[in-house]
Amino acid sequence: MGLIKFKFEEDEPEEPLFGTGPPEEKLTEFPEEIKKDKDEFIIDWEKRLGFSKDPFMDDIQKPIERFITGYKEEREKLNLFIIEKKRFGTISAEFGYGKSTVLFWLAKQLRRHSRKIIVLPLNGKILLEGKGFLSAIIHPFLGIIEKTIKKPHFSMTSEEICSRVKRKLGRKTLVLLVDCFTSISKQNLALLNDLFSSIQIRVVFAGNPKQIDKLKSSCASDPDIAKNFNDQLNIKLHGLSFQDMKELIMKRVEFYGGISIEPFNEPYLKKIYKKSEGSPSRMLNLCHNQAMELSVNPEKVRSLKEETAQLKTMVYSSEEFEHQGNTKNSDYDKIEIIRHENKEPIVIKGDEPEVHYSNVYEKDKEE
Repeated sequence: MGLIKFKFEEDEPEEPLFGTGPPEEKLTEFPEEIKKDKDEFIIDWEKRLGFSKDPFMDDIQKPIERFITGYKEEREKLNLFIIEKKRFGTISAEFGYGKSTVLFWLAKQLRRHSRKIIVLPLNGKILLEGKGFLSAIIHPFLGIIEKTIKKPHFSMTSEEICSRVKRKLGRKTLVLLVDCFTSISKQNLALLNDLFSSIQIRVVFAGNPKQIDKLKSSCASDPDIAKNFNDQLNIKLHGLSFQDMKELIMKRVEFYGGISIEPFNEPYLKKIYKKSEGSPSRMLNLCHNQAMELSVNPEKVRSLKEETAQLKTMVYSSEEFEHQGNTKNSDYDKIEIIRHENKEPIVIKGDEPEVHYSNVYEKDKEE
């Protein structure tokens, strides 16, 4: 058996990383301009801004109780809907205005009362799939083996499924929360109508205003269905106020390691809010894009911080305010108001006032 010989030769010397000097000259450190470029070019923009993760992800953050803001009246209305044992209601809004978030919040609240309520969140598409809706209705009442191996519901009729649901439900209430509603087949509408008559059930549909209005018109044309599908909720989401939106951003920023609404300040955030038109989804996407832009522009970030500091310490010159009460309209006192973001003003009376500090303020260093 012949031998194979290998011959190894020395590799040719590599070209230096920087410069054009001879191979034997080793570069021990980056030139200053290279160091600067390295610092300016970033990949993880979240870390550059002090976040552990992107706080502006357009999704439902958990736990929902910690992050949900706004729509207080609408949430109270949902609470009453359940307490007053109403049957059917709708939530309508354009895409991105918080329908899914409100339904998710409602489901979480109802699950705390599992001894009395069974919650079943559904995607609206299932209402068009014939037996898909029936399978979804019976699913919470099946055992593990029935769900994974036996699957008896595949061969059951709608009457058998309704009968089993009624037997398993007992004295509990079934709450269906249907998100992304588009339409419902006549078969499933009739099935849902039968369930209203046979079990304790509450149904909430959430969808686009046009689709919800179309559903109402369709139900109104049939007297037997109309009596059970009278909208006893009729919630319309029109968007969050600026203060609610600011709270939403603040909660997310602080949860992921940031401070208040940084890297934005209030005037900057108001400009973003105006573009969002009150849509939380649009607001989060706009903030995401703006935050990425600011992460590569440290000068702008510093400028916003300086502007914030000026807003917090701004002292308005003396103004004349009319007294209320027993004094005449012509009587005035000169007062100074020190304004602070989201705080009550401190009122100091007199020409040469003694300085008094509110308990919500920290005393600044006196020069």
